[in-house]
Amino acid sequence: ARRTIDTPTFRPLTSMAYAAEFGVRRSRVASDADPRIPADLDENHLEFERSYISVCVHIQERARNLILQVVELDSCVQLLEAVYGSISQPSRQGRRMLVSVLEHVSAAANTRGPGREDLGVDILDQAYEIRQASSYESDARYVVASLVIDAFDRVCQFFRQLRHDPEHIDPCLWNNGDLVDRLVGYQASLEVAACYLGWAPPLDALSRVVRRLQSLRRVEQAFEAMCEVCDAEVFMVLPRLVWLLFLQSPSEHAALIATILPDDFTVGEDAEVKPDDKLEVFLQQFKLLSSQLTEYSCELQADVASDFSVEEWVLVGYAIRGGTDHEGHPSILDAALGEQLQNFMRALEEWSIKLQRWCPVAWNGCSEIMLRCLNSKKTTACLKHACIST
Repeated sequence: ARRTIDTPTFRPLTSMAYAAEFGVRRSRVASDADPRIPADLDENHLEFERSYISVCVHIQERARNLILQVVELDSCVQLLEAVYGSISQPSRQGRRMLVSVLEHVSAAANTRGPGREDLGVDILDQAYEIRQASSYESDARYVVASLVIDAFDRVCQFFRQLRHDPEHIDPCLWNNGDLVDRLVGYQASLEVAACYLGWAPPLDALSRVVRRLQSLRRVEQAFEAMCEVCDAEVFMVLPRLVWLLFLQSPSEHAALIATILPDDFTVGEDAEVKPDDKLEVFLQQFKLLSSQLTEYSCELQADVASDFSVEEWVLVGYAIRGGTDHEGHPSILDAALGEQLQNFMRALEEWSIKLQRWCPVAWNGCSEIMLRCLNSKKTTACLKHACIST
């Protein structure tokens, strides 16, 4: 068998050139040596290899053509936005064509996220409209819109790098880790934005919470310090403050909490979101404590910021510092009021933990928006340090 292969360079059978050149003779020799081996074994193996390689080449060509389509459409969209603006009709149509191709890329490449062919072009268009209408970077609407647009731009930036070197990408799209990361991030931003851009009440409630937290940061030094240095404790304080704002004005903030804890709310016939029985008990506990704290208004009025009521200011101090004496926030420990206050703070902590853990993705998205509004310059580092990004 060795004497029949008269060549100085041996190539394995996996090479099509070797199989085409020596397959027939090897089959004849093999069949002469062992009659149990079919005479057409090498021919069948060769045909299998040809078919397999042909299919692989076809798949790779389709993947590369898909990438080239994205690169070409992205270039067209950039040109349309430069000429007509980002919210013009030509730019919208161009983005829709681009997203339709990206949906196929996402379905093939995104193995860690949902990987569905649904990249929310309507949400993307709405985000461009909101950011075009507002330039206030600390506004919740602007931050939600920027969250989507920035994630979309990161996906497009990946393909812009391939404009002059399309062979750089692996045809097996799921092997491109950077691409998968960007697609996962974009889909996560769409899920967050869908909670607020698709329905006005949650976004309005979130905007009110953000404005109140911004006012608190200006007058509360401890909270200001947490936001300034991105202290890990801010992620424990933030849900407490959100609950306190809800308890003070349930009708104004119920839509926001309901997006994270839908099982604790009911929707009436007039589409009004109302707390359920368990949450109503917590609400009554807060009202009772607030009414008793107002009796101390004369003693505490000098320490209360102008934008806050007495009971609100005292509870905010406890939520931030855990009930310790510090900088004008006295601990109220006399008689039964101190015990009642501690019982309320324990209940507040339970609801705060539930708010964070019931649906972590929803809470992480909400807290990310609030932190961007509070400290837009340091948000990226803060979120990365605290590991709250989805």
